[in-house]
Amino acid sequence: MCVPSQPRDNLLTIRRRDVRVSSPGRVTSARARPSLDSAAVSSGEVFEVFVDEHGVCVVRGELDEATGIRLEARLQQHPEVSCVDLGEVSFVDSAGLRCLLQLRQRLIDRGDSLVVRRSSGAVRRLLRLAGVSNLFMTPVNDEGSSAAS
Repeated sequence: MCVPSQPRDNLLTIRRRDVRVSSPGRVTSARARPSLDSAAVSSGEVFEVFVDEHGVCVVRGELDEATGIRLEARLQQHPEVSCVDLGEVSFVDSAGLRCLLQLRQRLIDRGDSLVVRRSSGAVRRLLRLAGVSNLFMTPVNDEGSSAAS
């Protein structure tokens, strides 16, 4: 149950368990939880992008605006790449999706297609939510099912 406390200096604090809501719209907590106003804290996860011996571009870690630039640079160094492995991507945002869509378009412009060899749950979720999962080809194994998992 929320119980208003006495106003102090035109500030009304409502307490519920360990969360305090202070006007105007500020939420703080007795627990150490990040707020929308706090700076992003990096988990220290390593981002890695390389082209393996089979010509597949392997991406690991978080694919966002900052790391998407590195992916684009690697793909420009290897224009022959038409297959990506996203199986170890732990996070992807709209900037990462933009990078994949741009790669796909470059390949289509030269008469090729982009194959996603593997994709993580984070990648599949973003592609599904964005409504573009059908734009990326996935290899088919011998039993006829998709191997993009």
